[in-house]
Amino acid sequence: MDENILQNQQNRYLFSRSVGIDWKDLGRCLQILDSYLDVIDIESKNCCDKAYQMLTKWTEKENPSLNELKNALQTMEKNDLMKTLEDLQIRSSKEIEKSNLVKTDFLSDALKNFYLETYKTIEEIQPQLNKPYQVNFLDKFVDLYVVDEVEVQKDAINIAELDQFLKKQMSYTSILFEKHLKDLSLFLISGIAAIGKTWLLRKFLLDWSNGFIWKNIDLVFYLECKQLNLYENISNINELLDVFYKDILKGYNISLDFMQSKPSIMFIIDGLNEFKYFDQLISNTHCSSQEIPILNVFTEIYKYKAVISGRVNTISQYENVVTRYKDKLTIRVMGYNENGIKYYLRNNLIKKTKRRVKTMLKESSIAKTMAKVPFFLSCMCTIVADLKVKYNFINLTMTDLYAYNFLYFFQRHIFNENHEPIFKIMENNLNKQCILNICKMAYIFFIENKTTFSDIEIQTFISGFDQIESGLLEKVFLMKSGFIEKIETNFGYHYRFCQTAMIELCVSVHAYYSYSGKKIMENQKLKDCFSIIYGLLNTNENSFIKYLANLTNSNTEKISLNHVIDVIPKEINCDREYQDKQKLFMQCFFESQATITDDIKASIDERKWKILINGTKTSYEVLCEKYFVNHLVNSGGKLTSLEIDKNLLTDKEKDLIKQCSRNVKDIRIKRSYRFFIDQFTKRWIRSE
Repeated sequence: MDENILQNQQNRYLFSRSVGIDWKDLGRCLQILDSYLDVIDIESKNCCDKAYQMLTKWTEKENPSLNELKNALQTMEKNDLMKTLEDLQIRSSKEIEKSNLVKTDFLSDALKNFYLETYKTIEEIQPQLNKPYQVNFLDKFVDLYVVDEVEVQKDAINIAELDQFLKKQMSYTSILFEKHLKDLSLFLISGIAAIGKTWLLRKFLLDWSNGFIWKNIDLVFYLECKQLNLYENISNINELLDVFYKDILKGYNISLDFMQSKPSIMFIIDGLNEFKYFDQLISNTHCSSQEIPILNVFTEIYKYKAVISGRVNTISQYENVVTRYKDKLTIRVMGYNENGIKYYLRNNLIKKTKRRVKTMLKESSIAKTMAKVPFFLSCMCTIVADLKVKYNFINLTMTDLYAYNFLYFFQRHIFNENHEPIFKIMENNLNKQCILNICKMAYIFFIENKTTFSDIEIQTFISGFDQIESGLLEKVFLMKSGFIEKIETNFGYHYRFCQTAMIELCVSVHAYYSYSGKKIMENQKLKDCFSIIYGLLNTNENSFIKYLANLTNSNTEKISLNHVIDVIPKEINCDREYQDKQKLFMQCFFESQATITDDIKASIDERKWKILINGTKTSYEVLCEKYFVNHLVNSGGKLTSLEIDKNLLTDKEKDLIKQCSRNVKDIRIKRSYRFFIDQFTKRWIRSE
C-alpha cells in the first residue's frame, strides 16, 4: 500500500481521465462487484467521474497494490494506460523526494537550532573565578589531547583504567581526527571518567550546527545512555526519538517518511558504559533482544552512521563485537596536554590564584598528573582559590584531592546557609550523619552496579530517617550542586552521581566505617577503592581527610595496613599478581602517609621487596615506590632487588634509583648504558 500512488486524489483524478470508457472493464478486472459498478454508472455523469469513483472504491479495499492494477491493465492489453501509470509514478516520486527534502531541511534546521540553544552555554560545577556562572561553551572549550586507540591498545594488558590513563597519558602522538569525521560510518571515543568525552561530543553538535563539520550529514541525533536506561521497553528508533525529540520531529518517521530521499543520518551515543544492558548488548543473542526491547534500537542504529563514547574497557569490548563496520576509527581522549592546562589557567583564573595553582602543580606530582583531567583541574583551581592560608602540596595524595572536592561541594552547596568554614560544619553531628547516609547510599548502588536511581528508591532509602536527616538528604538531591544530577523523564525524576571519583570516595568512607580490613580486601568489587579506603588513615592535621575519618566511632574493627601486606607473598616471583599486590600495598602506604612502625614492621621485614624500573610505571607509581623505599631504608630495612630495564630515565626515576642504592642486596641492569654507574661500583651488579 505504501507505493500505491492512486491513494493520492490528484494522481487518481489524472489517471481517471486516461481510463475513459474502459472504466467498467478495469473495475471488473480489479474484482469490484457489478452491483457497485452499476450504481456508479447511474450516479456519475461522465466517464472520467465514473473511473474516479471506481478507483476510489478499489483503493478502499484491503491492501490494494499497484502490481494488482498493472496486472489488470496487462489482462486488458492497455499498454497506453500502463505508460500513463508509469509516468505518474515518476512524477509522484519526484514530488515525494522534493517534499522529503523540504522536510529534511526543516528538521535539520530545527535540530541545529535546538543544539545551539541547549549547549551554547554551560553551568560550571564550580563557577569560574573571573567569569559568570554561565559561560559560552565554545569559548570555554579547550582542545583535548587525542590519540589513536590502536596505538594505546598495544600496551593495554589487564591493567586498571585509571592506571592505564596515568601510565600512557602523554606517551603517544596526538592525531587530527577531524578530517576523518565525514568519511566514517562508526567513530568510537574512549577515555576515563571526567576526561572530557561528553564535552567533545557536545562540541561536535555545536560544530555541526554551525556548519563546520559533517556537511554531508542531514540529521544528527544525540542520545545519552543514562536516559536510555529509563526506556527499556521501547523497541524501535522512531519510538525513542519521539520521546527525546517529539517537539522537533512532530510525528515524522525517519524509517518511513524518508524512504525516497534517504537523508544522511547520524546518531551520537554518549556514555555506553552507563547502559545497564551492555553485557546483553555485546552478547548479541536473539533471546536478549526479545527480553529487552531497547536492544533492538541499537540494531537499528547499525544502519546509520554513529559516534559512540564510553569508558576505556567498555569501548574496547564493544569494538570487538561490532565487526560489521569496515570504515571505523577508535580514538582515546587523554585530557589536557601541557598547552591545554596553560590555556585553561590563563583564561579562567585571576593572577593570584593562577600563581598558587602553578605552585601546586610544581610541588605535587599527583596534582600535575590529575590536572590533565578537566574535572579535577577545575576543582583544584577553585579549592586553591578558597584556601586562606599557605599550604604545602608536596605530599598531596589522591585521597586528599578527593576529600577536598567532596567537602568543597558540601560547603558551597549543601551546608552553605551560614557560610561557615569546613571545621565548623563538621562539628555539627547532623552534617556528619548526612555525609554517612549519602556514603551508605552510594555504597549500596555501587555494589549493585546501578548508575541511576529513581525518586521512589530515594524516598524508600530516606524513609527510615527522622525529619531533619531526611530534609538534609532531600536538599542534596534537589540542589544543582554538581555532586548528584537530577534527570527529568516521562517516568518521573531519576538521579545519578556526577563523578566516578566522588562515588569511589563515598564507597570508601562507608567501607572504612562498616567493615574490617580483612573483609574489605576480600571484596573484589571494592578493588578500585582500596587505596582510597586506606588513604582515610592519613592523620595529617592539615588535610581535609581528618573530617571524613572522624565522622563516627561505630566501626570497632579498625582497618590496618597489615591486611594489605597479608595478601603479598613472602617470596619474590615474576607473576603479574605479585607485582600488582606489591603495587597496591605501596599505594595504600603512600595514601595513608604511613611510617614503618612496630605494628607493621615485622610483616614488612618478612617479605622481599623488589623495585622494577622498565618504562611501564606511572609517575604516581614511582612516587608511591619512592615514598615506601625512603621509609623502608630509614627504618633499617633492606630492599631485596632493584632492576633497571630502561634507557631514558625521568628525574623521579633517577631519584628513586639513588634511594634504592642506599640499601639494596641485588642490582640488575638489563640494558647497556651509562647512568650513575659510579653509584653502583661498590655493589654487586648483574648485567644482562
